[in-house]
Amino acid sequence: SLLARSALAPIYGIQCSSSDYSETDKFTEILNSIAYSGQGFLFLDDLRGTIINQALNRWITDPTWQFRKYHSQSMVSVDKKCMTIMTDNGSTLWEDLVRRAVIIQLESEQRATEKQKGLAKVITNEWLAKDQTRKEMLSMLWAWVRHWHDKGQRKTEIVIPSLEMWTGTVGGIITEAGFSEPFSKAGLLN
Repeated sequence: SLLARSALAPIYGIQCSSSDYSETDKFTEILNSIAYSGQGFLFLDDLRGTIINQALNRWITDPTWQFRKYHSQSMVSVDKKCMTIMTDNGSTLWEDLVRRAVIIQLESEQRATEKQKGLAKVITNEWLAKDQTRKEMLSMLWAWVRHWHDKGQRKTEIVIPSLEMWTGTVGGIITEAGFSEPFSKAGLLN
């Protein structure tokens, strides 16, 4: 959860709270509101169980979002410019969602409190909320993008189907910054 907030906080601030997920019409109404307002992210935190949801699948797949406007019979269609971030604890994703996702598995044999003992700085909600932290993170991200731009905007060769443009661009920025290929196969069992 904290790592997901770390990705959102530089752009949206620490108030990037998660949305409620369910397999009901209420969840579809949340998606409609996010699309209509132009919000840049959907954050679903701490999902559990099997995630099979036709609306979520359509949300992740379609570049536009169409829905009936509240309290009327007219339809609204908006371009969706929204990143979807989900965190879970042992949930299972529907095959269609797996195909359309960048999955990052974080596991540790050691408890977080034990690992933090030797660290000079620990990421906390309070640290993320500081204006200085946000400024430094935005500056670092902008430096990566400028460097990538100055080097010719090379795209990464490893892309994820359905996310070709995004993974090509983001992968290019990350590898040009000197990090390893972010979308190479992780060799996960599941």
